[in-house]
Amino acid sequence: MASSAYTIGDEISALKRQLPSLPEGVTTIQAALDAAKLSSNETTDATYIASLQSGLELEQNIQGLLEERKALSQKAPRDKHFSQGALLAFIGTAFAIEVRMIYMVYSMYVLRRCVCI
Repeated sequence: MASSAYTIGDEISALKRQLPSLPEGVTTIQAALDAAKLSSNETTDATYIASLQSGLELEQNIQGLLEERKALSQKAPRDKHFSQGALLAFIGTAFAIEVRMIYMVYSMYVLRRCVCI
C-alpha cells in the first residue's frame, strides 16, 4: 500500500462507510459476528452474517491503513521538507551572489578597457 499521509484518511473514510451497521452495544464486527452465530435462530439472517464476515476483511484493511498512517506521521516529513527548503534557499543565495560577483568583475574589466583606450 503506497499511500501518502494526506490521502490515507480519505481511504479510511471510504472503507468505514462500507462497513455493515452494528447492533446496539456492540463495538467490533467480530463481537457482532459471534453474537449472531450464538443466537443462530430464525431471527439471525444468513445475509447479515455474510455481511458481517465481509466486514471483517474491511475492518482489517482499516486497521492496516491506520497503522500505515501512524507510521507515516512518525517519519516527520515536515522536517525533511524544511531541510530541503533550507538547502535550496542556500544554494539559490550562493548562486545569486556568485553571478553578481562575476558581473561586477566583468564590469570592472570592461570599464578599465574603455578608460585605458
